[in-house]
Amino acid sequence: MIADDDTRRIGEQSLKLAHDQKVELNDESIWARVLISGGFFIAETKPQANKVIALHSIYVGSHGSPIDFMEPNDKDKDIRLDGIDLDDAKVLVKDAAEFTEALYTTPLSGISSLLSRYYGGHFPECDPNDCTMFKIPRSLLNLGADPSECREAVVLEGYSVLLLMRYAASLPIFAASPLEATREAGDKVGKIQAEFFRNNHLPPDFDVDIENVSSNEQLRERIELLRNFNGYLEDALKNKTDPVLIKTNMSLVTFPFAIGQGDPFVGDDNTTYGIGDGGLASIWRHISAGVFVLNTIMDPDPN
Repeated sequence: MIADDDTRRIGEQSLKLAHDQKVELNDESIWARVLISGGFFIAETKPQANKVIALHSIYVGSHGSPIDFMEPNDKDKDIRLDGIDLDDAKVLVKDAAEFTEALYTTPLSGISSLLSRYYGGHFPECDPNDCTMFKIPRSLLNLGADPSECREAVVLEGYSVLLLMRYAASLPIFAASPLEATREAGDKVGKIQAEFFRNNHLPPDFDVDIENVSSNEQLRERIELLRNFNGYLEDALKNKTDPVLIKTNMSLVTFPFAIGQGDPFVGDDNTTYGIGDGGLASIWRHISAGVFVLNTIMDPDPN
């Protein structure tokens, strides 16, 4: 990523906002530093073996020297790949970055086609408390619900999260602290949801979670409610922000600040790889040389 006048302006603005709001930054401000001074991504390889040991995110420090965002020998950091082929690492970075950009830009009508990247070409199922974005709770299937209605419900619920994440990436503070931006976006979405509930004569604590649906009729009602809510939310979150700001922040959400081996949702750290994409993170299963399929999409916990 090459820094220019626009990226420096946006990076410096985000740091000032974070300072004014007394946001604790820690290492997170690296994103703003990349905008201010530039950054790049390199692979550490085993000599003559074409195997990647680790991937490093580099930015230029205030004195002009390159600084590694991740300590190369810190095995607690999610950057160790332990011998994945260099060509496969390139494919993973490219696939995950393109997929993440699509999640941030694709309208509701196109989300289902994106999710064909899942293993087997269909939405995965999940048990209670283990469900992540766009996975179908087994509790719905156990109701004997129509699979197409289950998929629609999952897409609608996940799209609400995508709208929140897209709004977070449009905020000026995003580069300094994506988590703070996500918290601010979450607060705004909470207020919009409360307003939507009032307008539709629903109690303020109404449960929209599709995991808690208990009948096919209730599932259909929840689908209709989510359709209406997403439309309401999308209109309310239209942000007249500087398009240069949005474009710059989008370059951050697809920059591979963290990539590594292992997935707690699968438990097989020899076949899965993950890439952190500046907010949303995707976990990919390595099927064969140069072939990865989507395993999990995770949104950050802002708390």
